[in-house]
Amino acid sequence: MLTTVYLGRAAGWLGLLLLLVLAAGLALVSAGMFDPPLNGTVWRERPLPLSTQTIPPESHTLVWLDEPLPDTDYSLRLTAVHQSGEPDAGYGLMVGSEGRSLAVLVSPLGYVTVRLGETAVVPWQPWPHVRTGMEPNEIWLNMGGVEGNGRAAVRINRELLWTGEVGVLAGQVGLVGESHGRRETAVVRWEKWEIGDSAD
Repeated sequence: MLTTVYLGRAAGWLGLLLLLVLAAGLALVSAGMFDPPLNGTVWRERPLPLSTQTIPPESHTLVWLDEPLPDTDYSLRLTAVHQSGEPDAGYGLMVGSEGRSLAVLVSPLGYVTVRLGETAVVPWQPWPHVRTGMEPNEIWLNMGGVEGNGRAAVRINRELLWTGEVGVLAGQVGLVGESHGRRETAVVRWEKWEIGDSAD
């Protein structure tokens, strides 16, 4: 009888301890303790050439930003949202040039894709960390640095989606939009893009 009482108390204390550890872990995650490292030392917010972009039905749009990619390792963060119209659409960023590029797009339907040139290394597929509807999504791309030379890591809303070998991608950053619908246009709002590198 006494042993049963002691076991019950021990189980209660163990449960409380596990609850405290879980709460501490959630607090650390919320504070950004486990966010991916930045390639470089300086985050700089860069101007966007347009705040919204209209994507006609069954079309692909690409707007190159007027700034070359750094020669060193770098990180990019783009925040954008599907504002209205055709939900069967994608939006995101591209780095490199039209001849050799890496593109990351998300869809308001909860899908994501990663393309290296014409090859979809991550074909369009649902992913739980993509925010749907009119919720903003953050695309984070790390090039080199902790990933290693010639390698990239893609995160969506700070969650790791893909890492892989991409080689050297020279060129610029581009804003990509595409629509797979036949009737409605899609409207994307580009909210912010930042670059992290060791310049200046």
